[in-house]
Amino acid sequence: MAPKSKYVLVALRSVITGHRQFWIRERSAEKVEVFLLDPQLGRRVLFKEEKRIASKSSIPTYAAKRFQISRKDYLTVRGEQQWQNRCVPSSYDWTIPTYDIPGAEELRKMIISEKLKKSVSGIIFMVDSSAYYKESKEVSELLFEVLCLLKSSKAKGAKVLVACNKQDLLSAKTSASLKSSLEKELSVLNKTQMFALGSTTITGVASSISKTYLSDNPSGAFSFDSLPMRVDFCDCSSKTSANELDKEETTLQFIKEWLNGEP
Repeated sequence: MAPKSKYVLVALRSVITGHRQFWIRERSAEKVEVFLLDPQLGRRVLFKEEKRIASKSSIPTYAAKRFQISRKDYLTVRGEQQWQNRCVPSSYDWTIPTYDIPGAEELRKMIISEKLKKSVSGIIFMVDSSAYYKESKEVSELLFEVLCLLKSSKAKGAKVLVACNKQDLLSAKTSASLKSSLEKELSVLNKTQMFALGSTTITGVASSISKTYLSDNPSGAFSFDSLPMRVDFCDCSSKTSANELDKEETTLQFIKEWLNGEP
């Protein structure tokens, strides 16, 4: 019998779309308990298998340069701790664990559901305000899902910040405009969800699916003020030039204050 290879080929195939995905990992690799996936990388990966390959790093180049992270640092537990120490100044008395949720729909739902089973302090929901009307359906559906999970979970006391990013662009819509549009979109989704739950039956018996809509209004009308949790909106931009640093709407100042509980 031929000796086993150091690496194994892992294949994933969707039974719905037929999409196939392959990646390689080390046979004797350790299990990964925590993973981060930047949606900007354009990869739809079920698990963070790249981390298991000793010769590959999935850290974005700009992040590695900013925090002086080497490939060796990222691929070891000790290195990850060193990375965290570089990202979080030692002068801080406390830290907040944060999770960057990826864009892959199946993976996103799994992570959100898992994290909201535990108590969370808050959620920052970032919207590309320059392209909202092109993606309004996807944005409103995800926000609806997050708010429903918050409402039905132990994290009812958590607060939500909808950060309307890219305010430095001329095509960007203000947070006030996006709030109004989102309320209309969520009202439609809420009404649809109420109707679906009310008419669902299993073998002639009414379904026992729990209520997962946002508003109890029979018309389905929704407003953020009716939620049991606090929802804030802000204009922001993570990209600024030197002459724009004094403009509050083009900085992340409000987000920093929100994290500190100041607003």
